[in-house]
Amino acid sequence: MDDNPTLSGEGAHPKYVTLAITFVLILVLDLVTKFLVQSSLAINDSIPILGDTVRLTYILNPNGAFGMSVGSNAFRIATSVAVIAAVIGFFRRELGRSLLIDLSVGAILAGAVGNLIDRLRLGEVVDFVDVDIPDVDFISIHLDRWPIFNVADSALTAGMILLVAAMLISGIKKSS
Repeated sequence: MDDNPTLSGEGAHPKYVTLAITFVLILVLDLVTKFLVQSSLAINDSIPILGDTVRLTYILNPNGAFGMSVGSNAFRIATSVAVIAAVIGFFRRELGRSLLIDLSVGAILAGAVGNLIDRLRLGEVVDFVDVDIPDVDFISIHLDRWPIFNVADSALTAGMILLVAAMLISGIKKSS
């Protein structure tokens, strides 16, 4: 009998280890930080971390990314579940081929699940990272602060950036 768990079916499949560790660490960090913010601050309370540049500001976001109001909470829940299923289905065959893909999929899934838990539990998402940016006019929208976000949002963004990098690197390797 082969000692390789990949072939013998024994133990955890090695290609899922990086994804699982990334997923669990980010999801736990997201849930713990949200719990700490909710138990320490009242809604709309703010604590300066780096003066006015970075603050912890507790808000409940009933909308989607960047506070955009697209559909109902039920629509956002259904969309989250569909995205999670699509990510799992699409990247299942790619897992284990690239550390970047494994990390990115773990981060994307953890971010999506973290915010989905909030939507199911509260009907809204707990956001708290409040960052000042230079005043910007972007597509007819004036921004003087970045929209308040959380660990899950950061994980989704970082995961997407890593995924694009992994795909670009893979494309470069295939073409050479």
